[in-house]
Amino acid sequence: MDKIISFYGRFSDDIKANRKTITIRNSAEAQYEAGDIVDAITHPEGLPITRLQILSITPASLDDLTIEHAKQENMPLEVLVPLIQEIYPGESQFYVIEFKQV
Repeated sequence: MDKIISFYGRFSDDIKANRKTITIRNSAEAQYEAGDIVDAITHPEGLPITRLQILSITPASLDDLTIEHAKQENMPLEVLVPLIQEIYPGESQFYVIEFKQV
């Protein structure tokens, strides 16, 4: 079975235009390995976005996130950190998953 990774639909255009090249996930959603080819779909609709290759997976806390991470997410850092806190309330350990379209 092919691996999938889901994104909120609002990120579809940024992913397809290579403006979003990372995603920040908790341990339950970081079950990928560098080199994996995955189908990116929208959440919760399940609509196809594109195919991605996982380039790297790096552990990070919220304090580790930088302006560079925010650029790779295509949003300001002051938007990124609260968004991660909203998606994963009370969690502090995350994984930065870098990807590219294939």
